[in-house]
Amino acid sequence: MVLDLSSNALTGTIPRCVNNFVIMAGVEGVPPFFFDRYTPYEKDVIIKIFCEYYKYESTLAFFSMIDLAGNFLSGEIPGELASLVQLRALNLSENNLTGPIPPGISDLSILEVLDLSRNNLSCSIPPSMADHLSHLAILNLSYNHLSGEIPKGQQFDTFDNSSYIGNRYLCGPPLTTECSTPLPEDPHCMNHNDPKIQHHASDWLDGAASFFISMGAGFIPGFWAFWGSLLLSKSWRYAYFRFLDNTADKIYVFIAIKLGNWKERKQTNAE
Repeated sequence: MVLDLSSNALTGTIPRCVNNFVIMAGVEGVPPFFFDRYTPYEKDVIIKIFCEYYKYESTLAFFSMIDLAGNFLSGEIPGELASLVQLRALNLSENNLTGPIPPGISDLSILEVLDLSRNNLSCSIPPSMADHLSHLAILNLSYNHLSGEIPKGQQFDTFDNSSYIGNRYLCGPPLTTECSTPLPEDPHCMNHNDPKIQHHASDWLDGAASFFISMGAGFIPGFWAFWGSLLLSKSWRYAYFRFLDNTADKIYVFIAIKLGNWKERKQTNAE
């Protein structure tokens, strides 16, 4: 399953409904690709990484790839991409993507190619990527605004500095910048990198959503119970507007008396 929309002029954000790619998500099985009863349909897949083209020889039915490189896409990388667990290659390079690399991308356990280069991505590289992307053979995160220490372990120990160049505030091997050197912290990344803050923010959003849903559910019947009764009952309508008139008169008299007393005291003090 290959989605290749690279080198176009696409704009806007990457839709969050990408999790509807049910085959890439492993929800549905792969349909048969056969020329005839015994001959499977095979086709080489060409992937552009590091400005070079790589031929991936594979049976097309068992290869899943998304290539949106070379467009004008903006916004953050949607976390829903993490549900596409059958992805073998993901190329979002040469766009205008911002924000952090979603930590959930480490759920793509069979991912072999990941190219997020030449965007405006920020924050640190999720350490979980080094722990779970054990099949990753090609990684390109160059020319972004990533910061912090480069994760270590498994496949990440095999990548050279070409995977990370152009990120001024990245540190650690294979780069020459040592992590002991003080590096500025991007304040926009604190909420993304701190699980406690993320959990607190999630709880707050859940509470706020419940509050507004309850308020809306109570407002609608209350609104119609009040105004409906006035519309249906003439005597109640008269009583309600009489009450408003009397209240307005009392407020007017109260203000007039207070204002008169204040003027008298002012004149007395002046004499």
